[in-house]
Amino acid sequence: MITVIQSVNKGKTYTVTLSNNDSVKLSEYAIFRHSIFPGGKFSEKSWHQILADADNHACYEKLLRLLSSKAHTEFEIKKKLTGSGFSKESINNVVQKAKNINLINDEYFAKTFFEARRSSGRYGRLKIVHDLKRRGISSELIKNILPDGDSNYHKENKIEFENALKLGHVKMKSLFRERDLMKRKAKLMRHLAARGFTSDICYRVINQLESRHGE
Repeated sequence: MITVIQSVNKGKTYTVTLSNNDSVKLSEYAIFRHSIFPGGKFSEKSWHQILADADNHACYEKLLRLLSSKAHTEFEIKKKLTGSGFSKESINNVVQKAKNINLINDEYFAKTFFEARRSSGRYGRLKIVHDLKRRGISSELIKNILPDGDSNYHKENKIEFENALKLGHVKMKSLFRERDLMKRKAKLMRHLAARGFTSDICYRVINQLESRHGE
């Protein structure tokens, strides 16, 4: 049996000293839910269950705080919860709970992320896809949410080109002193490629801008 020797309140947590010389920090939730007061006795099995329940509760509270600030993918949430020291079991439990009530929805996240980045006009498809993968979105899910297909090809290509053209036009203003045509094109190419536009789009933009501004 494990006996609670002392329970000291420190703000929102309690430091609990046990008869086996262990000392643990528990939340008010755990203290009052399980009546962890001096003199209380618990079996080894029940104590481990209490600790698991306390970890689950604290983990879920952390998850809610993370999601209240901004949307996260499942990968991002798991990474942050792992970094906070929660057990793998608790993390899997609370993430599944959040997914069941749509607090975490990678498909919705990917769609809104793509639409927001695309509508900003500052990024090409390659950059957006790269950022989605970095956030743990699978290639299969990305493929499903992208507006592909023959019916959308020309529309999407036009949007990409127009966005790249606007960015290229702004960049050209800072390159007017560069008289070397090849260097100017190379700088413009790097600028657009870094924002995720395909080489085909980059070349089309460069050719159009150069024809406008002259060599």
